[in-house]
Amino acid sequence: MKKQILTLVFILFAISAFSQGSNTSFYGKYVDMYRGKKGIISTEYEKYQSVGIQSRPILEITNVIKKKKTVLDTVVLENPLELIGDTVLFDDRNFDTRKDIFGSIKYQIPFKSIKTGKSYILDYNDISVYEFPFNIIDPLSIPDDFFCSEIRKSEDEFTGKKKIFTPPSDDIDFEIVTAEGKQFCFMTLNAVDNSLGSLGGKGVIVLFQDGTKLTFPDEKIMTNQTSMTGYYSYLAVIRINEEDIKNLQSKKIKGFRLNVIDKMITDFDATRYNLLFKCLTRRVN
Repeated sequence: MKKQILTLVFILFAISAFSQGSNTSFYGKYVDMYRGKKGIISTEYEKYQSVGIQSRPILEITNVIKKKKTVLDTVVLENPLELIGDTVLFDDRNFDTRKDIFGSIKYQIPFKSIKTGKSYILDYNDISVYEFPFNIIDPLSIPDDFFCSEIRKSEDEFTGKKKIFTPPSDDIDFEIVTAEGKQFCFMTLNAVDNSLGSLGGKGVIVLFQDGTKLTFPDEKIMTNQTSMTGYYSYLAVIRINEEDIKNLQSKKIKGFRLNVIDKMITDFDATRYNLLFKCLTRRVN
């Protein structure tokens, strides 16, 4: 439990210190997207190390031949930055899993240095972007319907109100509500910061990757203190119109501002939210 608390403190500190987003190619639970891809140590990850954010353990593999069978011996690579300047290649196969002491599933992702030929295993945490040191340099192609199975729906038996919504996230959620024959679409934006903005603050800006914006100057921001002392959560629930929907379908979000608090989105998450929103709107049409 103590280790989990310390990890959470580091993550929250990183969120504050690097609010401009991460340049690592973190795909979360979608680990198969690393298969067969090339990557390099991210320069952004070097910044994380400067404030105490450590990578998941990287193990260097030594192959020992015994009776025509290969036995894997591993040693911990204490400093992942030793791989700076190397291009690495992730294995193109299913990745092994293990359970940690809390029962959570962890992935072990094998990769090789193209420069030295040495093999390694990354002990992968699918929750924290701040513990993943690599930037994937190969293009990532994701089918439009890849995330559609994650769309959920519910119905209130008493009122008949129906909801269809994207899975909960730390950044952006979408929901379409149908009630009394009318449909309403909502976007929820979330951020955590160690700066206390003005209570009762207003104003939301959504920035797209092409530089265009959606602005909601009168939107109220809800502010609450988190369970971690000195950190605050910021939330805006915005009802969006047809023009906003068209923009969200055709463009990827780069980040957003809640009053004075900025939150930037990784490129992978930007793609994921865009595809999830397309899945959502197709389900109700």
